[in-house]
Amino acid sequence: MRFHITALFFVISTGLSAQNVHKLIIEPLDPSEPNPISKEISYKKELPNAMLVNRELQAYLLKYYGNGYLAASFDSTVRDSNSTTAYFSVGAIYKWANLSRGNANEGVLSKIGFRDKLYNKKRFNYGEVRMLQEKLIEYYENHGYPFVSVKLDSLEFLSEKGTEYIKGQLSVTKNTQYKVDSILIKGEAKIAPVYIYNYLSIKPGDLYSEETISKISDRLKELRFVRETKPFEIAFTDKSVKIYLYLESKKASRFDGVAGFLPNSETTGKLLVTGEARLKLVNSFGRGELIAIDWKSLQPRTQNLNALITYPFIFSSPFGADIDFTLYKRDTIYIDLITDVGIQYILKGGNYLRAFVKNKDTRLLNGYTQQLPYASTSTTLYGLGYNMQKLDFVFNPRRGYSLFVSGGVGNKKIKNDPDLNPDTIEVKSTEYNITLDLDIFIPVAQRMVINIGADAATLSSKSMFENELFRIGGMGSLRGFDEESMVASSFVIYTLEYRYLLEQNSYLYVFFNGAYYENEVRRVKNEVWVDVPYGYGAGISFETKAGIFSISYALGQQRHSGVEFSSSKIHFGIINRF
Repeated sequence: MRFHITALFFVISTGLSAQNVHKLIIEPLDPSEPNPISKEISYKKELPNAMLVNRELQAYLLKYYGNGYLAASFDSTVRDSNSTTAYFSVGAIYKWANLSRGNANEGVLSKIGFRDKLYNKKRFNYGEVRMLQEKLIEYYENHGYPFVSVKLDSLEFLSEKGTEYIKGQLSVTKNTQYKVDSILIKGEAKIAPVYIYNYLSIKPGDLYSEETISKISDRLKELRFVRETKPFEIAFTDKSVKIYLYLESKKASRFDGVAGFLPNSETTGKLLVTGEARLKLVNSFGRGELIAIDWKSLQPRTQNLNALITYPFIFSSPFGADIDFTLYKRDTIYIDLITDVGIQYILKGGNYLRAFVKNKDTRLLNGYTQQLPYASTSTTLYGLGYNMQKLDFVFNPRRGYSLFVSGGVGNKKIKNDPDLNPDTIEVKSTEYNITLDLDIFIPVAQRMVINIGADAATLSSKSMFENELFRIGGMGSLRGFDEESMVASSFVIYTLEYRYLLEQNSYLYVFFNGAYYENEVRRVKNEVWVDVPYGYGAGISFETKAGIFSISYALGQQRHSGVEFSSSKIHFGIINRF
C-alpha cells in the first residue's frame, strides 16, 4: 500500500472584529483515536486576533511531525466571530527503518556522533534529523566548504505488521573547497600582518572556517589599539578567499599620574604627599607589543620602579615572551631587585598560559645588621600562570570579567651573617607563592554597573622576614589606608563598587573594600598578626581634553582603631591616552 503524506495549509478569510481575544479550540476528529502525546503538545488557546489562527495550527502540526506523527492533519475547521474550532486527526506514528550514510564521509559522521543504530527502529524525530544536518553543515563549513548542502535522499515509506517506517540516506553536496588567500587591512591602522594573522588564527593557506571568520569582529573589539570602521568583507575567487578589514588606530598608549595627600603621617607628623607615574606604550611598533614603566614614591624615602616588556607571537608562533623588572628601595633599610622572565602560550581571545622564572634578591643596606624582622635573602621561583579576560570595554567595562592566577615554588637562601642565630634560622628552605586577581562587572541598568573584585596571595617558607612579605594598602589595593602600610604573608582583599556611568570614560562611584590578612613574622614574635581592615568612600572619574581626571575620598578602619576623619585619604589622578 502506498502512503501519501501531505501537510494541510489553511487559508482562512478573516474580517474586522470588535473582540480583543479570539479563542482557538482543537478537538479530536475521532475521540476514540489514540493520541499518546496529547498532554505533551500545547497550543495558545487565546489569540489577539483571528489572523493568527493559521500560524498557531501550523505550529501545532509541526510539533506532531517532530515526534514522528507524519500523517497528523486537520480535517476541518468551524469558525465564528469569537472562536475557531479545528478538528484534528493524529494519524500513525512513523519509525525509522534505517538511515544510511549515503555519500557522507564515514570519518566525518563519526566525528559528529552519527551512529546507524540511533536510527534503527527508533521513532522518527524531525528535530534530531535537523540537528544531524546542521552538524554536518557546520563541520564542512569549518573545513573549507562554505557552500555545502545536506539533505535526506531516497526516502521510502514502508508498512510492516501495522507499523509505519521511513527509510532514507544522507546526501552531501560539498561544492568548491576554499582556502584563505590573505587578510588585507584597509585604513590607517598601524598593525603588522604577522600579528593580525596570529591574533585572528587565520593564516594564508588555511582552509576556510566559518566559525573562525564569524568571530573576527568580536576578536577585533578585544584589541585596545584598533577599531573597525565598518564590518569586514569576504571576497570569493576561484578557490580562495580574501578578507578585507577596515581598521583605524585607537588611542591605547597612556601616561597617567596619581597624587595622594595623607594627613597626620606618623613619620613626619605633617601632611604627606605621595605620587605615582605610569607610562604604557601599546603597539608602538605595530606588533601588539607592550612597554610599561611604573614609578612610585608612596612613603618617605621609599621608591618603587617597575619596567615590563611583552612581545607576542615570536617567529609567527603562538608563543610570546615577557620580562618584568622591579627595583624597590624601602627607606634606608633594604632594597629589592626582582626579575621575572616568562614565556606565554597565547590562546584564543588573547588569553594565555604562562611559564616563568622569578628571581628576588633582597639586600639590607649598609649599616643595617641582619636581625628580625629583616634579613638579606635570595629566592628563585619556577611557576605557571593563567590569564583570562572578556570585557566589553577595557578602560571602563559594563560587563565581563578578568582573571589572573599564578603559582610558583622554588628555593630560598638566607645570606650568611653573624647576627643571625643558625640554630633558629634555616638558611635554605623551599618557598611557595600563589596569587589571584579577579574582577567581575555586572550591568544592573542602562548606566549602572556593579564591580565585584577579589585579590588574594599567600607566601610560605621557613624563617620568613618582613622585607619578603606582600605590601598592601592604598589606592591600588585597599582604599582608605596609607600606601603599602600593611605587610602580610597571606591576604584576601574583596571589593564591592557601584558605578553610575556618565559617559564612555566617565563615571561616579561608591565603594566598600575589606581584607583579611596574616603576618607570619609577627606570629613568631607573639605579636598581633591577624587583622580585618575595611574601607569605604566615593569618587568620580571624568574625561577632559587633557585626559581622564579622577578624584576619590576614602576612610578606613582597623581592628584596634576606629574611623578618624582626620586620617581620611584623598587621591587625585589623570590618565592621558595617545
